[in-house]
Amino acid sequence: MRDRETAKFDVKTFTQLLDHARAWRPEMRSLTSQGFSKLGLMRHTDGRLHVYAISAQNGTQNIVTGEIPLELTQQKEENDLKITVRLKTTVCNVEALLRKAAPSDEFAMLCERQRASVVQGITDYEIGSKEITLMAGDQVFLYTPHSGGVKPIATGAIELPSSPPPNVRKSSNRNAVEPMDVSEGTFGPGVKGCSVEAQHSTSASPANKTPGKNDSSLPPSSNFIFTAKLCPSDSDCLAYVLNKQVHIEQDGTLIHRTTSDSKHITNGVPSYVVQEEMERFEGIWWSETHKRLLYEHVNEEEVAEAQFGINGDNPSTPMKYPRVGTKNAMSQLRMVIIENGMVYDVSLNNQVLLNLFPQYEYITRAGFFSDGTSVWVQLMNRDQSECSLVLIPYSAFDLPKELRGNTPPRSKCFEMRKSLIISFDDTDTQTVEDMKIGHWNQNSQEAAEKPPRGKLQVPVTIHKSRRHNSWINSHNAIHPLKVTDEERPFYEFIYCLERPHGSCISLISAELDPTFVFVASDIFNYSFCRGNLVHCGEEILMAETYSINKSMGIVVDENKNLVYYVANESHPTEWNVCVSNYRTKKHAQLTENGICFKCERANGRLAVDIDHGFACWMTSVGSPAQCRFYSFKWMDGEELPKALHTLNVSLTGTDNPPEQQVDVPEMVEFQSRRTGLMHYGLILRPNNFDPYKKYPVFHYVYGGPGIQIVHNDYSWVQFIRFARLGYVVVVLDNRGSAHRGIEFENFISRKMGTVEVEDQVDGLQTLAERTGGFMDMSRVIVHGWSYGGYMALQLLAKHPKVYSAAIAGGAVSDWRLYDTAYTERYMGYPVIDQVYTESSVLNLVGKLPDEPNRLMLVHGLMDENVHFSHLTTLIDECIKKGKWHELLIFPRERHGIRGNDASIYLDARMMYFAQNAIQNIVLSKDDSAQGGAPV
Repeated sequence: MRDRETAKFDVKTFTQLLDHARAWRPEMRSLTSQGFSKLGLMRHTDGRLHVYAISAQNGTQNIVTGEIPLELTQQKEENDLKITVRLKTTVCNVEALLRKAAPSDEFAMLCERQRASVVQGITDYEIGSKEITLMAGDQVFLYTPHSGGVKPIATGAIELPSSPPPNVRKSSNRNAVEPMDVSEGTFGPGVKGCSVEAQHSTSASPANKTPGKNDSSLPPSSNFIFTAKLCPSDSDCLAYVLNKQVHIEQDGTLIHRTTSDSKHITNGVPSYVVQEEMERFEGIWWSETHKRLLYEHVNEEEVAEAQFGINGDNPSTPMKYPRVGTKNAMSQLRMVIIENGMVYDVSLNNQVLLNLFPQYEYITRAGFFSDGTSVWVQLMNRDQSECSLVLIPYSAFDLPKELRGNTPPRSKCFEMRKSLIISFDDTDTQTVEDMKIGHWNQNSQEAAEKPPRGKLQVPVTIHKSRRHNSWINSHNAIHPLKVTDEERPFYEFIYCLERPHGSCISLISAELDPTFVFVASDIFNYSFCRGNLVHCGEEILMAETYSINKSMGIVVDENKNLVYYVANESHPTEWNVCVSNYRTKKHAQLTENGICFKCERANGRLAVDIDHGFACWMTSVGSPAQCRFYSFKWMDGEELPKALHTLNVSLTGTDNPPEQQVDVPEMVEFQSRRTGLMHYGLILRPNNFDPYKKYPVFHYVYGGPGIQIVHNDYSWVQFIRFARLGYVVVVLDNRGSAHRGIEFENFISRKMGTVEVEDQVDGLQTLAERTGGFMDMSRVIVHGWSYGGYMALQLLAKHPKVYSAAIAGGAVSDWRLYDTAYTERYMGYPVIDQVYTESSVLNLVGKLPDEPNRLMLVHGLMDENVHFSHLTTLIDECIKKGKWHELLIFPRERHGIRGNDASIYLDARMMYFAQNAIQNIVLSKDDSAQGGAPV
């Protein structure tokens, strides 16, 4: 085999690279643009099935829809010639009703947490039984598909009086509020007043006026609707969260709004870390059967503030940001009850949850149980190593006398506490696996000796889990099943359980003792009832080597005992739509091998119609995302359906994209020489690739927990811009990355900056050897953003002879500067200085190269995720140690550089820096040949 010669690398001016970045961007959009997002399915009142989505029309997002022909879903075999359903804008002209106003800061922040773009127009929607709720900035619309009509909601315009009438008073956190009489529409149009936290701008419209797009009298709005939901049991009742306060309207009249005594207290919106790190973007939940709304009450008074701004500009509003080791927001659950023409807003005393789980810190998920009155709550402790799923009866809330019904009066608790008082012991923090007493299954001999089942009468923990040396991942796979025996209830949930090599859809169940005990607490002299968990069970519904996509929700068909979910059943790098029967535990993969379900962080809804099929985006390394509809096919005697790719979905007026002449990367798998574990990667070869030449390497890295970047999807096309300049692009996953089971993830626990760095270097070198030498390992550029920026710094400092240069964007420099929920999950709480110091990049600055053109630092000044203080702290250390660095700051960008001009400029600067670094290596080699010292 002949020696490889170095491929010619065309050196370009910065202006040429800027042109290259600018020209590539529309091509990138043509390759990756889906045209529409946030898929949903709705059965209309006439039985027709429609697919819905959001799409940009003339720069403004709108709702689009198309009908799924049900006759096509009856075909028995898949047809190679697929018809295409064309989505079009709904009959109603929503755009004419939209106010043209600059997006609020709160909306921009939400988009950042959802990794979405800030847009105008319809931003989200909720499908109800007959109507669809549309959200657009500070506006809400109700769209009725059957008639095509659209109704603007005058959000906050019809206001409650500033002084309530004598029979209404505000509740404290511990006492029930007296009801507000709404039976006669007491607070109608014309009544004014607003709460402290819900100041309405002049853009709020009167009830009798609909603003048009040309209404120049409307100034930019600073208001924002966080979410809006119709009541499932009464579509005339709508709840929405405006300016972080819950509003409820009935028949167009505002009947309730939460208020706050402090700017630090909000309602209906999760705290920052719950949104950013636990991916919960909702704070209100309707009961399916009653007019009751559960909502989250958040107090951030003790949370530290962070200030973002540009010197010389007006100061911005400080943001509540809990750095590691500091105080978190405090959350409480409250319930609005609409009954007998009255509205009650009652609280759940936090002591109820503390008595069940004394160490709890986070309300990670919540909702109503299937009876529509009881509430389920998922709780986690501070470092997320313990998790409890608890059931709270309606009677545990601070109800007024007229709502207590047959609930035992509280005085009885005090009367009985002298005769029977118990205390908590270590058994309250055991895992279900350790609870030998009370753990059973239907086939065990113990089942014959079970005492009778009891009803939920008092708060009870029905499932506990603990991980001694790692964490428990939050997920959206929680669904309570309906109770079939009202007299002897069996409490069941579809739930995700962590296993060593997977995260699995499971059925958890609990039986309660018909008796319960009373417990006295010295705290606040508060007594409460505590139920007895007699039996609990866990049944895994899929192979324990697979993992579900924890960001996606699940859909349950209780008539057929089926649960639909997304998991990597075909391969660790592919997502598939799957189904399990939660009674027989049979499971099946519905979408094909070799293709990957494409999910959206901003949309965790799985678009399934349980009778006909599902819609989803599917993609692979060789094909852009395609929207498909799969119809269910039932075979005689089979308990699980099969899925046939029946038709495709696209926008009206769009043709199939032309075939793109792009080289598809190679997906590789290899066994680590260090650990023997299997790893996955991508190699993208440069244009006009010659296997007998060697090329510089662009190593893209992320490396952090909770993320997997190597997938059989089309996301790799972003790296074409580097391949066309002559780079081999390499992408790898390492130990600690997601969806391989907790054992694979746990390698990173309490030691960030160790195993993931080793795996990236080991993987890069392994691929260089396996590919036969076309990767020039003397010219390697590493680039990453966020955790990837942290990794780029780690790799350059620890392996300066492997990496020629590093581009670190939005990088974490010291984990003590990052937020609580993320950092403490992986690094531990309380904060141990040694653990955090050893993981800090600041500790490695002295090992960074001294030469110019080896380190580039990039950061957005307004970054509210990885604060600019990470960069300034790092720069201070570089100055002290005399370390050269090139600095690029974007004054008005956040954690993601999303502005079009800013993105183009960033690309060009990175390309120019990488080019110079490679040229320096070449020049150094020439100097070495003449007696100079090599780099």
